[in-house]
Parts: sequence; C-alpha cells; structure tokens
Amino acid sequence: QGIALDLFSRKATAVATNVPGPQQPLYMGGCRMREMMFWVPQTGSVGIGMLLAQAAGAALADLEFVQFHPTAVTGVPGREGFLVSEAIRGEGATLVDGAGERFVEELEPRDVVARAVANTMAREGATHVRLDMRSVDAGRFPNIINALRESGLDPMTELVPVSPAVHYVMGGIVADLDGQTTVPGLYAAGESSCTGLHGANRLASNSLSECFVWGARAAHAGLSE
Repeated sequence: QGIALDLFSRKATAVATNVPGPQQPLYMGGCRMREMMFWVPQTGSVGIGMLLAQAAGAALADLEFVQFHPTAVTGVPGREGFLVSEAIRGEGATLVDGAGERFVEELEPRDVVARAVANTMAREGATHVRLDMRSVDAGRFPNIINALRESGLDPMTELVPVSPAVHYVMGGIVADLDGQTTVPGLYAAGESSCTGLHGANRLASNSLSECFVWGARAAHAGLSE
C-alpha cells in the first residue's frame, strides 16, 4: 500500500514505490474483501484507499455494488475464507445441503449461486453448505487440494464446508479511462477504482483488466503530465 496523502496541498507521495512528482497512482485494494457471509472480521482490505481519496476530495460511486463469492471455506482453522475456485465446479464438484441434496445449478453466475447458498443456509439454520469435490481430478487443482489438506481436511474424501463471502467491490474512486480521478494528479486503478467496466456484477477475471489495463494507462497518463 505505502501511500501517504498530503491533504492540505492535495498532493500525494508514494512512500513504497518512490514515484517522483505530484502525479500519484493509487493502487490499493477494495473494501472488506473475503469477509464471510456473517461478517466475521478477517485480515485484509478495509477500504483505506477509498477513504484517503475521498478525504483528498475525490468522488466515490457505486459502493453498493458488491459481489459475493459462493464458495469460501468456513470453519476450517487456518483456511477460514479461503476461496475455492468455480473451476472446481466446472470440473464436476457439486453443492449439497445438510441432507446431501443438490440445490442449485453450480455453473450459474456467482450472484445466483451465492444467493442459493445463502437461502439454503437460512432455511436450515446452518453456517455453511457443503462442496462435494470428491470426483474432481486432484491433479488439476494441486494448490487448492494441498491448501485444504494442510489444514487437516482432505477434499478427496471429505465434503468441504463453504459459505458466500464478500469478494469484489465494483464501485470505488471514480476514474476515467486513464485512471484519472476527480482530483488532478491523483490516479486510481484496480479494485479501489470505479471505472464502469463491470456494471453491477463483474464476470470472473475481469479484475485483471482493471489491474493491468487501467494500471498501465494510469501510469502512462501520469508520466505524460
């Protein structure tokens, strides 16, 4: 993060990146990433970039557009909030309720699956549903399999407890196609920004466009001033 804003002169200085001059890109995370459905506090991003920008006079927008990831690990010490990729479901993993019955088409958009999971949890009075990935080829997902096994849960023989988690904020610091905010010389890129790229519900991996495309454009625009 490494950003310090001089709110009196409206200039920003990069502490960690040592970017010279008054043009400052603000590359910081969004707000409350990977918090569990019931808002169990997690270590991570808490929207500091947005608050700093707002304090400097930058406009914010669309903060209500928040995407939930349907399958964050729940109740597994050391892996609380660990996201299990939808690619796992693409390879045949299923979501089941307390009775072991499927309750959703697993490849629906994230908001549909997350809502179905939340509704099932509410109906059962449960803190999670279960992801059955026992039929998935472990060789295709070594990082996920090993991470769970290191925490004492073997997803090849056991069901994985999961629940929705706050994952991505589409809103943020209002920025144009070059990452320029409403404060001259202050640029925003990545999840901290609001570019309109995602609408109200982003597609998976579109965040890479905000990071790489807007990151590069913001850097070029700042250097050209």
